[in-house]
Amino acid sequence: MKDGIKEKFFGSFITGLAFASFMVYGYLYIGIDVRIVDVFCFFLLGLGGYVYLRLSQYKFFYYFSLSVLALTIMGVWMLLRWDFYRVIIFVLNCGIIGMYHSVFRRRVLLKPLVIAVSWILWLLFFTMHPDVVFYFQQFVWIALLTIPFDIKSKNTDKISTIPNRWGVECAVNLTRFLSLVYLMTSFFVDGWFRLNGVIMFCLVNIFLSIKSSFYPFRVYYYYDGIIVLQTLSYYFMKTLF
Repeated sequence: MKDGIKEKFFGSFITGLAFASFMVYGYLYIGIDVRIVDVFCFFLLGLGGYVYLRLSQYKFFYYFSLSVLALTIMGVWMLLRWDFYRVIIFVLNCGIIGMYHSVFRRRVLLKPLVIAVSWILWLLFFTMHPDVVFYFQQFVWIALLTIPFDIKSKNTDKISTIPNRWGVECAVNLTRFLSLVYLMTSFFVDGWFRLNGVIMFCLVNIFLSIKSSFYPFRVYYYYDGIIVLQTLSYYFMKTLF
């Protein structure tokens, strides 16, 4: 397996863990009990989805990702009660994923926002409990954490990205600005989630000051890993205090 393919595949595994952690964080905020089977479904959705987005040009990974997604959706079909609104959200999200390469990836400012919308739609799909402030906070969180991946691929991505068009410094500054928006919205969420937002704001800005955090593969540890840290940080604060 070529190094670039290996990096994207194992990076997608880490992103799958991050996606599962993001969903668990939403469940905890809304107050829904989290089951092991739910976490497994979240992970497979993240893994299958990101293998498709990153490696679908290769026939093996194209069919692998579609198989994982199809089997996961079959499991979700049996676990949840599908009503009209869930079907609409599901179709909309499938449309976003399907049009990503042909439409959204070419829009340098739109791409991180579209990815964040997709994550929020999945959270809404599973919980059916919209919370405008929390959803907006997490929307900004996912959008800002998407930008460092463009910095990592600055010299290899054939599609124009923010660092390719305006430079790495601009991309970092934009990420810092979004982190400030994330911090401000954190003051409007409840309880320990408010303090957790402050902690994550500090962490992401520390990571942004580390140049090696944009290196190939390390970017997954830093900027997907911090999504996992967001959930773990809240869990430990809630447990200890």
